[in-house]
Amino acid sequence: MIFHKLSWRIALLQKAVLLGRMADWRGILKDICSFHKKSRRSTSSVPIPVLLDEENGFGLYQVADRKVYFLLSFHPSLLGDMYHEIFIQKVYEWGPCAISPGDWVIDAGACEGFFSLYALEKRANVLAFEPIPEIAQALEKTLAEFIAQGRAKVFPMGLGKEREEKTMFVLKDWVAGSAFSVEKMNFHGHDFASSQKQTLQITSLDALFSSSSLPPISFIKADVEGYERELPLGAKETICRYHPKLSICTYHLPDDWRVIPGIIVCLCRFPSCHCEPQSGEAISKDYQISLENDELTLGMTKQRGHSEEQSDEGISQVRFKREYKLKFSGLFDHVYGW
Repeated sequence: MIFHKLSWRIALLQKAVLLGRMADWRGILKDICSFHKKSRRSTSSVPIPVLLDEENGFGLYQVADRKVYFLLSFHPSLLGDMYHEIFIQKVYEWGPCAISPGDWVIDAGACEGFFSLYALEKRANVLAFEPIPEIAQALEKTLAEFIAQGRAKVFPMGLGKEREEKTMFVLKDWVAGSAFSVEKMNFHGHDFASSQKQTLQITSLDALFSSSSLPPISFIKADVEGYERELPLGAKETICRYHPKLSICTYHLPDDWRVIPGIIVCLCRFPSCHCEPQSGEAISKDYQISLENDELTLGMTKQRGHSEEQSDEGISQVRFKREYKLKFSGLFDHVYGW
């Protein structure tokens, strides 16, 4: 118990030191010196999936007050956990980085579809991306009503830096953890021998928008199992053009929480370059950042008085300031920014 109390405080202090002047040291020291401990989720609050019907290899599951289709060949235990994260903890939203009615939302790594349902229930519209074909078919069945209304569309592909075919390691017992990233598989100790290899399609958001008539994007959620660094590199023009709010997971690789903000800042300043940011690069003041439940959330808050210039590609881009203030919360080992 004592080791646990010390370990998260030391980890919090290490993050603060690495972020330097961007850290809110007053808040950090308050958390470190407090007597609270990191909260743990009660397993009693996680709903148990109930199989209602079977149809052509798909199961219709009742999870609390929602229904989703999922493959019978995959273990359904993840459905309760995913439901809890999205509808109870609401891990993909924080403060001003929230979905609004009428938004067009990118759901990258849609999997069972709970986040897509969450956004649709908030009267937004969804473009859902899921690279595993069978899960994408189940997702289409779950979202059928909204697809018919023109409020949702499912793309059976992953999102990354460019169009390509890539091997995914599919985990039957926990399919939500399936990944293209070998580094992610190693970091989380997944067994390669027990995974099934599938060659799947990846595209970039920029390529998709250049070849299709798609609506302006307001919100991008990316939970893509170690591919979070690749996705924004393939969405430079999309992010610079539409300035969507961003909700990006940062726990799949050990230094994502430092590297991904630098990628976002780099591509917004220099959309024509190949962004290879250094750890701890300053964060643009135009993007508000939160790290909650290991989810890095950046929300665009356009300020008055910022000068704009035209890039070679004709994209209007903001000339960013290099200062950003972060606040750490030791209670959940998160960082917030404004």
